[in-house]
Order: sequence, then C-alpha cells, then structure tokens
Amino acid sequence: MKNSYNVKSLLDMAQEYLNAENEYRVFCLTFKGGWVPSMKPEEYGAYCQKETASKCTFYALRSACEVVSADVNAVIAMAKAMNRYEKRNRWQVCASIGWRAEDNARRFLAKGDEWTGFFRSTGRRCPWAA
Repeated sequence: MKNSYNVKSLLDMAQEYLNAENEYRVFCLTFKGGWVPSMKPEEYGAYCQKETASKCTFYALRSACEVVSADVNAVIAMAKAMNRYEKRNRWQVCASIGWRAEDNARRFLAKGDEWTGFFRSTGRRCPWAA
C-alpha cells in the first residue's frame, strides 16, 4: 500500500466515472435502439460516445487504483457515500476529506490481501497456539 498518494484525485476520478455512467444509463432509458443499419447516424454516434466514455473512465479509475494498491469498489463506494451526504444536506455542506483524515481514508481504500477473511485476530488465544 502506498501511503503518500492523494485520495482526492481518486475520488475525483470516481466521480467522473459515476457521472459518465449516469449519463449512459439515462441515454439508454430514452434510446429507442434498433438495428445499426436502421438507426440514424447521430443516435448511433451518441450511443457509442456515451458507452465509450463510461468504459474509458472506469478503466482509468481501475488503472489508477492498481498503481496505488487501492480497492476500486471501495473508492466508488466512498464517492457514492459522499454524494449521498451532499444530497441529504442539500449541498449546504460539501463532503470533503481533511488533511488529517487522509490516512484513515487511505487505510479504508487499501486493497486487502487474500487471507484477510480467513485469519482475523479477535484478541483471544487460539486453541492450537496455547
């Protein structure tokens, strides 16, 4: 886990992905669809543009998370939680991470190893180690 990266940049990338995904979903709800030869070029071009934007922003976010060893799902979950907080307070208070809380956020976003769910200490002595 890298402990010197900027958490806000990951959250900004996650917000870009969420916006692109939302635009793509809204477009798909209003898109009539059909076979490609029968579609108008403008509609097909807009469909391709929104789908590509959604995929590319997710790929960029995933690549950035791999560089700093962060969990993509945790980054997206944190961005969604911040959006819910801002929506609940009707944008009177902006959800942000202070400079003291960045270490806690990095710890939350850290990708766990494969043994995390199997060997977790409860503080008690294990019977085979007694």
